[in-house]
Amino acid sequence: MIELDDAQAQRLGAAVRRRRRELRDPPQAEIALRGEISVATFQKLEGGTPGRYQPRTLDKLDRGLRWPAGTAERVILGGSPLSEDQPQPVIQEFVDDAGVIRRRVIVEDMREQVELPEPSELVRRITDTSDADLTQYVLGRLLALEPARRKNLLVAFARMLDAVEGS
Repeated sequence: MIELDDAQAQRLGAAVRRRRRELRDPPQAEIALRGEISVATFQKLEGGTPGRYQPRTLDKLDRGLRWPAGTAERVILGGSPLSEDQPQPVIQEFVDDAGVIRRRVIVEDMREQVELPEPSELVRRITDTSDADLTQYVLGRLLALEPARRKNLLVAFARMLDAVEGS
């Protein structure tokens, strides 16, 4: 669940209203149908109602508004909505054995080749960052790798996170 406080809910609601104007004011029911969410939920999000929402609800809001994936969460976290011509974020969910999402990470797509840091730099950064900062940093670096290496390392990284969370 994602808990929206007043400021986050208002920020998201304002972005949703702007997007509806960009789309030439389609009815709320049309957007809700396209996103496969209820009209009542869409009205709450557009109205800036604080509360708890499933991450998938925000994904459906993105789809209904024809936003790139991850846009609603980006807005909630203080960013601006993504346009179609911007690199798309990568959403990685870490799910436990019961199917409950334990951690959801959005990493900006890094299309340019990124130079890997020295191991001593990684050690320094690991000791200086929080778990969320570290997760985002490592995933960003992994996503810059070629697909074959990236897949193997992402699997290893997910197993490492599972081991850390289980201890």
